[in-house]
Parts: sequence; C-alpha cells; structure tokens
Amino acid sequence: MPAARASVRPAVAIQVLFILFGVVIAAFFPFLSLFLDGKGLTAAQIGVVIAGMAVARVLFSPFWGHLADTTIGRRCGSAPSGVGSRPSRCSRSTGTRRS
Repeated sequence: MPAARASVRPAVAIQVLFILFGVVIAAFFPFLSLFLDGKGLTAAQIGVVIAGMAVARVLFSPFWGHLADTTIGRRCGSAPSGVGSRPSRCSRSTGTRRS
C-alpha cells in the first residue's frame, strides 16, 4: 500500500524556510569575526567587512526582490521546491521551454 503524501501549505513551507535560515545565520555569524581574525584581518578590517555585509543587505534586498518578482514571477519565485525542479517549474509557468 503506497504511503499517503502529506501536503504542506506554501505559507507554512516558507515560514519554516525563514526559521531555518535564521537558525543557520545565528549559528555561524558569531564565529565570522573569529574566522576573519584567523585569516589575519585587524579589528578595523573585520568591522568594515561586517558593516559592508549589513549595508549590502539593506541596499540590495529590495533590488533582488523586485528582480525576482518581475523576472521569474511571484508564483515561481515563491514556490517551495528543490533546486533541481525549479527550472522545470519556472519554464512551465512562464511558457518557455528548456532543453
């Protein structure tokens, strides 16, 4: 007897994705300064690197969001799918064909 496939609502899947992403960032970000220190950067240089990451996030997040919405569409861009299945899903939703 085949196992029943559980269906997950897209909103729940996206919330879980954001939670997991936050956990990964929270686990690794505190050690970034130690990693950079081990690579020989001074405290000032480490501060510049971390500040540059924050500035890039603030400046480019709206740009990437707009690009995703206008280029691949909201439906395809927010579809929770694996990396391998994303190109085929996008090609079906936009009407283009991938070889």
